[in-house]
Amino acid sequence: MYRAAPCNKADAPDLSVYKGKALVTITVRPHMFHAAGALHDSYYFRGMEDAARYAVGSLVTDCLVSAISFSCYILRAVTSGVITAEGVVKSAGKEIYISEAVLSDSSGEPVGRGSGAFARSAIKLVPEIGYQI
Repeated sequence: MYRAAPCNKADAPDLSVYKGKALVTITVRPHMFHAAGALHDSYYFRGMEDAARYAVGSLVTDCLVSAISFSCYILRAVTSGVITAEGVVKSAGKEIYISEAVLSDSSGEPVGRGSGAFARSAIKLVPEIGYQI
């Protein structure tokens, strides 16, 4: 479902999901740069929010989860290589889940941090939306 989503066609991020954890990997390409020649902030956000969201999604198996809020901090610029976001669920309540993510560059150095709150949505996980295990 993730790989087939229209928003993932151009940049081809990769997703791996484990219980309470998810990894998103994105290869940095020049079309992702802002005018100063480094990775645009939206890719930091995207990697971290996706990793945090799918970490929660690993625990919620009947519907999609929606972000209620998500904050991210950009620690330093990236101009090449691969970025990897690791999302981990920190709190799993009845209604609200809290998940954090760390974004690292190719050398493993953190380049961003984020956290957010997620809730169950009304969208069921069914084959019609591309869902499969």
